[in-house]
Amino acid sequence: LHYKHYRVQYWQKNAAIGKIIINGTDVVLVNKVLRIELDADLNIYISYNLFVRKWFAPDYTHRIVVAGQWKNSVDNSIGPIGMYIDNKTFDLYLFVVAYTYKGRIEKWTYGSQNATVLLSNLPGAKAMTVDCNINIYFATTDQQGLYQFNPLTQKLNFITAARNNLDNPSAIKFDRDGNLYVLERKQNQLKKFSIILDE
Repeated sequence: LHYKHYRVQYWQKNAAIGKIIINGTDVVLVNKVLRIELDADLNIYISYNLFVRKWFAPDYTHRIVVAGQWKNSVDNSIGPIGMYIDNKTFDLYLFVVAYTYKGRIEKWTYGSQNATVLLSNLPGAKAMTVDCNINIYFATTDQQGLYQFNPLTQKLNFITAARNNLDNPSAIKFDRDGNLYVLERKQNQLKKFSIILDE
């Protein structure tokens, strides 16, 4: 995803030149592209300031809005800053922050035009990721740490102990072994956690 020019480039391994597969023409969206994700069918999801577009594989010429609104948001939301696609159901989970800096986690059921708010009034949304059991992990600015949320049981856990509190976490991601990696922006370092997953 090329942020400045609003285009997606595909680079094959060891290639010297990338291929442009999406070339946006909406001038209003330049500098408002936030995230990009792929689903299991290689469809591309791009989040903008108020909504998410899905570009369909293999040629990426057809697109639809799958979450949010094209023009105005009810609460002037910024984001989503976090996005996850359930490859079994194609439901979309978003981590959205409003201009009040109060974040929320939304679920957009496949084909729905409205979101279900799973959590709200989260102070200072930072980053989000999801494990293999669809537990949602996110960082906020209040405790400078990490939370685990199970959308099925509605159970919320603060998962970093006091000695492990994080300094402005800006990105979180799991590896294949279930270890969680956290990037601390202020400390300019990467931390690794072993997480016991909430079944």
